[in-house]
Amino acid sequence: MNTMKKIFLLIAALIGIQTANAQGTIGFKGGVSGSTMTKFDLLDNLTPDFKLAPAFTGILFYEIPINENFSIQPEVSYLNRGFRIDEKVDIGQVLSFLGSENSFNVNADLGKFDLLNSYIQVPVLAKMKFGEPGGVRGYGMIGPELSFLMDSQLRANFFGLYKNKFDMPKGIYKDVDFGAVAALGVEIPVGPRFQIIGEARYDLGITRTLDIANFQLDVRNRSLSGLIGFQYQIGAN
Repeated sequence: MNTMKKIFLLIAALIGIQTANAQGTIGFKGGVSGSTMTKFDLLDNLTPDFKLAPAFTGILFYEIPINENFSIQPEVSYLNRGFRIDEKVDIGQVLSFLGSENSFNVNADLGKFDLLNSYIQVPVLAKMKFGEPGGVRGYGMIGPELSFLMDSQLRANFFGLYKNKFDMPKGIYKDVDFGAVAALGVEIPVGPRFQIIGEARYDLGITRTLDIANFQLDVRNRSLSGLIGFQYQIGAN
């Protein structure tokens, strides 16, 4: 409940900012993300490679202009972070072990396992635009973010035949994660106040994400997202 109260207060703050400013831009971006986690040395030797786990992400934002080329952009976003383990087995080695004289190499999927933590994120980004106002403009953004953990799931797909979801126990991951965001994008005008946007962004977890007593394990979140969306300029021009 405390996490939800913080989220509602942050959303209310964004609405208050919008009301207080004569001009600004509101918008939405959605797309796909691929996430993974760093592994500490012991885990690196004991487990398979962590691959990018695909998921959906959605972002509401409000851009506060400082001048024609620079603005501050608070956001509220939903993002799944975690990793994928994609295991394969060499059928030829298995048959050889069982006594077969046939020699061939065939890899078969054993299963895919996605560990995904759902977060509500609140970045506050500095945004620098490039190009002539009123035309197609590129931009870059960078800034800090807070992520609030909502739930954690293990999604298992055995041999492509059996799929299931399992809720992970609470207390494994920290409830709040501090990180940073860097993004590059383009704004394409389709009207006096309306733009279509495309964006690529990288989320870097700075704090350790595991919450295990007496251990300081160097496991941090990483994610890369591709987004498309729209934005609308409000206020007087």
